[in-house]
Formats: sequence, C-alpha cells, structure tokens
Amino acid sequence: MLLTSSLASISHPDGWRTSRGLNPQTAGAAGQSRMRGSGDYRRRCQSDILPPDTSHRITTMVSVLKKAGRAALDMLFPPRCVGCGSFEAFLCRRCGEGLPPATPPRCAVCWRPYKGSGLCPKCRRQRPAFTGLRSPYVFRDTVRELVHALKYDHQAALATPAASLLSRYLEEENIGADILIPVPLYPRRERARGYNQSALLARGLGRLVGLPVEDRALIRERNTPSQAERASAEERRLNVEGAFRHRGEGFSGQRVLLIDDVATTGATLDACARVLREGGAASVWALTFARED
Repeated sequence: MLLTSSLASISHPDGWRTSRGLNPQTAGAAGQSRMRGSGDYRRRCQSDILPPDTSHRITTMVSVLKKAGRAALDMLFPPRCVGCGSFEAFLCRRCGEGLPPATPPRCAVCWRPYKGSGLCPKCRRQRPAFTGLRSPYVFRDTVRELVHALKYDHQAALATPAASLLSRYLEEENIGADILIPVPLYPRRERARGYNQSALLARGLGRLVGLPVEDRALIRERNTPSQAERASAEERRLNVEGAFRHRGEGFSGQRVLLIDDVATTGATLDACARVLREGGAASVWALTFARED
C-alpha cells in the first residue's frame, strides 16, 4: 500500500511529475497537456511572488544601503585629508591642486628629468621593454604621504582620489590603450596588506575611463624584497629579474597600460613589460601615480 502510493507520483528527470507511473514520452496528449499546465501554473506562481522588476528593486535597495552605510561611517569617522589633516576629504581640493607635478623636460621613455631632446643616455644604452612611462606627480611632499598611507597604513580609500587624478592626466596625455594591467604583489604580501594598491588604482581608473582591467594577467612568482630596500638601480633590476610571469592570453594583440603607484628606477615596470611583450601584447605603456626624481 505504501509502495503503491509512493509510485503514484514520481519526478521525471526533465522536472515534470508523472501521475500513476506514466512517463511523458508514453503518456497521452491529454496527460502531457496536464503536465505542461502544471508547470505553467508553477511559473505563474513564481512570477506572482517575484515580480519582473524585483531584481532592479533589490539592486536599488543594496545601493541605498551602501550609501547609508558610507554616510554613517563618515559621521563616525570623518575622512581626513592626507595632506593638511582637515576633516573634509581623504585628499582635499586645495591639497589635490597643490601636488608637485612631474613637468618636462623629461626623457621621452623613462620620464626622468632630462634637458636634452628624445631619450636620456641611460635609455639610449639600454632601452626598457615598455614604450614609455608617464607619471603626473613627483614622489615628494603630499604625494609621498598619499602613496605611503595607501601602501602601508591600510588607507585603501585614497585609491579613489588618486585614480581620479590619474584619469584626468591620462586624458591629457592621450596614451592609446585597450586594457589596464596592474603590477602584482606576491600573494602572501597581498593577503597581509589586504589588497594590492596598484590593482585598486587600476580598477578605479578603468571605471572612470571605460577600460577593462585584467588584474590577474600578471603573477609575481617570487616574494622579492621590497624595492625600497635596494640601494642601486642594478640591485633593483636583479631583484625583480624573473620574478613575474603572465597568465592567459587575454591581452594578446592588445595595447596594454601597466599601472603602478610609484616609479623609481623603472626596474619593476621593465620586468613586467618584458613578460607582457613575450606574452603577445602589441605594446606596453606604463602609468604610475608618482615618479621619483
């Protein structure tokens, strides 16, 4: 008796329920019509529960809650300018306008100060793998404070104003690019920091200028010591030699714009650009927030 009642209604692999052991393939037209009608009824019930605009409503609600959460945090912990310390923004307008610009004359490739025309002597002797490097600011004063706070003080919010300033600069420089790729951190270091500051800059910039970001196209295979601990340009070059490899072919044939926070000797950018060119990139330009002169 119990077995009979269990067999009276079983589920078909296609999702229809059969009656009295009938299979949709062997059931008559009337039986199949009843089965389809049951599915239509269930779909109608679901549409009554979840109206067509439910997804839009949920997205709107999440957006509103995020804004409310940010407003509450701003009230409890108001943003403080990294430059002057005023409780206005993470980088107030006055400090943002007063950042030291990396103005020419500079080398057309590595962007070091150079009063001659074209390439500096170092780039003529050994040209980097990237086509050119550009940075809007010199690494000193408030720029140094911003970069250090972003990298070492867990102030990830500073990536937003920095990316905004980079977007304005990129429009002025008119560097052709199809894709943004940030310089990667070693995974253990990224976990300890909580984020990759170069990836934050790249994502913020990508949203503002409408370019895709491939933040996993490059992998740092060796946990190299910080470049800041290396004294000479040769030590920095050897420190990152063979430290990177590319993954996938999402950038093959693309004009890559390599993103980092600060350029010193350019050794890290050169190593990354070399790997990207070997992986099929059509060209590689480098863009950093600051340049150390």
